[in-house]
Amino acid sequence: TGDPEYLFNYMNTSLDDLKTELKPILDEYFVPSLMNKGIVLPVGASEERHWKKNQEVSDEEDRRVLGARPRAEEVKGGEQVKNVNVKKSKPFDFPKASRIELKNGLTVLFYDNPNLPSIHLSLDFKAKYYYDPIQQQGLYNFMTEMTTEGTKKYPGRMLAETIEASGMGFEIFPGEVSLGMLENDLEKGLDILHDVLVNPEFNKKVLKKVEVKLLTALKNFWDEPTQFSTQLIKEYIYKGHPYSKNALGKKEAIKKVSVGALQDFHKKTITPQDSILSIVGDLRNYDIENLIEKYLGPWSGPIVSEPY
Repeated sequence: TGDPEYLFNYMNTSLDDLKTELKPILDEYFVPSLMNKGIVLPVGASEERHWKKNQEVSDEEDRRVLGARPRAEEVKGGEQVKNVNVKKSKPFDFPKASRIELKNGLTVLFYDNPNLPSIHLSLDFKAKYYYDPIQQQGLYNFMTEMTTEGTKKYPGRMLAETIEASGMGFEIFPGEVSLGMLENDLEKGLDILHDVLVNPEFNKKVLKKVEVKLLTALKNFWDEPTQFSTQLIKEYIYKGHPYSKNALGKKEAIKKVSVGALQDFHKKTITPQDSILSIVGDLRNYDIENLIEKYLGPWSGPIVSEPY
């Protein structure tokens, strides 16, 4: 742009000026038949001028490039192309997952792939970050961070140490839990998952530690234009809608979070109702239906209402 301060000032453009600057660009280039997709679209009469102009630009570029490189020799005929052995394509059946519906409202999809010497679980909740109360944005993120700080069966550091000692990969964030493990550790993984979902400690002693961690993440977020610009766009496009919320929350709201608020929100959102658990990996040695019923069948929770 020629402006060394551009990254710091580009958001200062007034909305009216921005619209004025963007309109010619959108009119010229944002037309359906100019999208980069591998499909054939009919060219309407109203778009013919775009294609003629683009063709003229392309032809001129060809003349400029090729004109500077005159060919002195004839192009040799293909040699290796005659030796290509075209093999008949093999039929491919897209993997089809088995499905279980638990009485508690949890849907389980699983697929046995013996080529993977591991197992991966992904639990998707109906409630996402935009289920945060409008005055408590960041509550969901705070709650998920607290669940990694210990459970009833794996208190305090024991949870993280057990996961690490087993070589597992564990992540939880608003709306999803991800757990990866070796093929022999499925039962241990389900046991840990159950305790995280049902028996988080929400220890008041670590509340302040998590608060400081989240406030630091929030500060870093607002120091990074590529991150906060997306949030500002969401707030403008989805103004007044749950989608406009910031998953990281706001400083004032984070400082006011209490153990009671975390426990109440956990009961409302971490529920098997309308949740989907996906499992893939080497499942040959397991009776998946019985295992899921054993570890997640007792899990219960309310139906999650819409956030609107």
